[in-house]
Amino acid sequence: MIAPATSFDHYLDDQGVQLMLQLQQGELDALDGLMDLYSPLVTAVVRNVFGSQEPDEDVSQEVFLRVFQSRDNYVPTAKFCTWLSLITKNYSLNIRRNRARRKAVSVESSGIDANLESLDHSRDDSGGQPTEGLDRAELDATLRSAIERLIPRQREAIEMVYYQGMSYSEVARRLDTSPPAIKSLLARARSRLRELLPGGLEEHCL
Repeated sequence: MIAPATSFDHYLDDQGVQLMLQLQQGELDALDGLMDLYSPLVTAVVRNVFGSQEPDEDVSQEVFLRVFQSRDNYVPTAKFCTWLSLITKNYSLNIRRNRARRKAVSVESSGIDANLESLDHSRDDSGGQPTEGLDRAELDATLRSAIERLIPRQREAIEMVYYQGMSYSEVARRLDTSPPAIKSLLARARSRLRELLPGGLEEHCL
């Protein structure tokens, strides 16, 4: 929804606000513009919360996913950087608390790794079939649900490589980047999927 003009005229000169309103109107390229402009800000806020000099890419990407998901209800009642900083801080604090709780329990992820790896096997050059294991319909539905929660660029790469059988070079041309960048993008996507997949899935995959 868009508020009456008088509610946010003061912030219309803000470049982030302009891009967010474009995204709200369906211009998906505006998300790339927001990421280009504000990734350093998000990284700085995330580092401040986690107390690390190393950027937490998963958290940063999830922040922009939340920006994308919030587009329909966005109303520019402040500078975009102020709104984004608040989202980033709140989400980072939640993740930090959740990670602290999980430290007491070591979760074995090899089963999920094997399932994700089976996707690679389904597209190898030998033409072999996917690894048998958990009922494919159930596994596919679970993976699809997790994939839908990835940021758009990661989701596109996963779709094209694992479900459309495209090569890294083909995907790189589609996304206007390089094959090594696609490989890195997929590695981050797979890592994020391992976090998103329910822990109960693991016992079915061992």
